[in-house]
Amino acid sequence: MQSSRGLTRLAPSVATVAVVFVLGACLLVALIPRLDTDLWWHLKVGHDILHSGSVPTRDYMTFSFRGHSWTDHEWLAEVLLYGLYALAGLWGLIVFFALVITTTFAVVYAVMRGKGIHPMLAIFVTAAAFMCSTGSWGPRIQMISLLFLAVYCLILDRYTRRPSRRLLLALPLLMLIWANLHGGFVLGLVLIGAYLVGEWLNVVSGRGSLTGLQLRDLGLALIASFIITVVNPNTYRLLLYPLAFVLPNAYTNIIEESASPNFHLPVMMIFEALLLALMASLAIVRPRINWTSVLIMVGFTHLALSQVRNVPVWAVVVSPLVAFSLSLVGPTLWPQIAAAAGRTRPITPAKARINLILIILVLIVYGSVGARYINGKALARTERTQYPVGAIRFMQHHRLPPRVFVSYSWGGYLLWHLFPVYRDYMDSRADTLFNNRILTGYVTMYDAQPGWRATLNHYRIQNVLVERTAPLAQVLALDSHWRLAYRDAESILYTRRGG
Repeated sequence: MQSSRGLTRLAPSVATVAVVFVLGACLLVALIPRLDTDLWWHLKVGHDILHSGSVPTRDYMTFSFRGHSWTDHEWLAEVLLYGLYALAGLWGLIVFFALVITTTFAVVYAVMRGKGIHPMLAIFVTAAAFMCSTGSWGPRIQMISLLFLAVYCLILDRYTRRPSRRLLLALPLLMLIWANLHGGFVLGLVLIGAYLVGEWLNVVSGRGSLTGLQLRDLGLALIASFIITVVNPNTYRLLLYPLAFVLPNAYTNIIEESASPNFHLPVMMIFEALLLALMASLAIVRPRINWTSVLIMVGFTHLALSQVRNVPVWAVVVSPLVAFSLSLVGPTLWPQIAAAAGRTRPITPAKARINLILIILVLIVYGSVGARYINGKALARTERTQYPVGAIRFMQHHRLPPRVFVSYSWGGYLLWHLFPVYRDYMDSRADTLFNNRILTGYVTMYDAQPGWRATLNHYRIQNVLVERTAPLAQVLALDSHWRLAYRDAESILYTRRGG
């Protein structure tokens, strides 16, 4: 009898089984090998920082823009990435970021539960939130910003319910780390600002719970977090960096992540469903939504609709508000839901055993699926299909001239493997480093637009490494000044005759 009671006390609830199922799925999906185009030059810069002992302030990797000012806002993350790679290779990076992503959505779930949302509704919305953000996952520094943003949401939400200066003290301390990891730190400042203005409006409109002194403390936390961002190798210049994503440039509409969401894609359909659910629920429970929620929903929805890269940000910040709005809709339409949600039934020993067995089965299934599809072969296949592995190997064994025009998505890969023997024209730092002249030149050459040959000659480009289907590859095949050096199923390499 005592053993049965002990099992009952320790047994997981149905909600716990569901949490394990959802977060386990999140981890499994996050472990699928993805190799982002930025990963490679981040590794290279991290290696160089560790070996030189200094953070670069000017571009040193390209031949077209060398010496120009460069704000390396991700220097600390690059050191972290290279350190992980040196210890555990690419799999070390993939596992680390998978854990970061899973922890992020565990925190999102915690935010929902902190709002008093029923666990099953919170689990459902958390699952939808992580699914609509999967398009941007991988060993990417942006994932660290998502985690910090989720933690900021947790802290600020708890402060509005149970004000404590200790909670606010964590904001500038975390910002000191965040500002040196990734430019997404500015979203943390925006979030604090939204809470400050929203809670002030709540007080003015008679809906607020914070006192004037507590609002002042929140304002001081914002000021402290803002000031502490200059404690970095780039000082005040770091605050100017995010403008590169706000103001359009010649490349904004070309980079896929800078475009608006494509609602024909399955993951964006989930985002659309969440957004429509939010709009519909707001129409019903409008008087019960405060100013802070309105500011956050409007601001972060604008970001998500303007650039698809911000959909994961929306999923982290706004999905708890989606869940909260839906939690108000149910009891409003059907009072029985409120009564059912408030009833709790004791877990019998039989149910306790079933729940434990379910968790074990979930872990076994996820483990077997992971072992089959997430392994070294899958990683090698991903690298081979996404990057010019053969062409890079050819260039390593055949000393070609150093100036290379390379496809945008392959620039970092070339730098990681071949710099400083070879330098590229432009890599995927496009929208944060290069000016319109460089960006326009890339498009002119890659698309073989009028003037492509003059642009190649102007920059004295000696090698061209692009996809076989690229327009530039088609015209070079007919140009007597260029010769074919290498090609495979995906890539093709031309070198200028006579160097």
